[in-house]
Amino acid sequence: IDGHLRWAEGDGQSPNAQTLLACRGMSRALALDFDGAAGDAALLEAKSPGGRAAAGLRGAIAFWRGQWEDADRELVAARAVPPAGHAKGAPVPPNANHGLDAQRVEIARERGDAAGAAALAEALAQERPTHRSARIVIACVRGEQGSPDAAVAELDAIAAQWPFSPATLASVAFARSRVEKARGNVSQALSALAPALRSPHAAIRQLAHLEAGDAAAALGDPDAARRHWSDALALGPHSSAGARAASR
Repeated sequence: IDGHLRWAEGDGQSPNAQTLLACRGMSRALALDFDGAAGDAALLEAKSPGGRAAAGLRGAIAFWRGQWEDADRELVAARAVPPAGHAKGAPVPPNANHGLDAQRVEIARERGDAAGAAALAEALAQERPTHRSARIVIACVRGEQGSPDAAVAELDAIAAQWPFSPATLASVAFARSRVEKARGNVSQALSALAPALRSPHAAIRQLAHLEAGDAAAALGDPDAARRHWSDALALGPHSSAGARAASR
């Protein structure tokens, strides 16, 4: 792996090199190493100015930092650029943006813009995406909007298709927890977070602890709530979830 990354750092312009650097940057962001991730984004930008990979990675970093406007701006910029391997100036294939659009739904949710999240999710649903992240956010928003049974069935189907993917199972866990919370099942919302609490990625575990703490507090268990918030804060205060845990 190190050899491939050294090649990517030296090349950086081929689609495979950009994919490797973007994956390393995303892994660093999920490890809450925002400086390392920003370094990879800068390297991608230097190798391919105005490129999709750099903008997408900057958007992901801004998301985990809670810089919602910056995150959305970067993702909008990324979706206007053809994927690596496509000719410059070529039309962007419709399905190429489904993952980016799913992130924009999450940004709207985090900003408290439920109507905006719903509008983005429904627009995405009209394209009948097969992308896992897109399917998950559509199910989550629809479940919060009043179709919980169909949402949970879709989320269960996605988890059954990808049982070997911790990232997918964590995303399903967050979505299912939010659907259960929306229909007043706070205890089930807390239980649903278990896969996210076991995630290998610090950023995901931190957000899961934050939401688990909020659920425990709503259930009248302040000791459990404080433990979850403390575990979230211990992973670092420099992210959005860490800062929110510190304020609890």
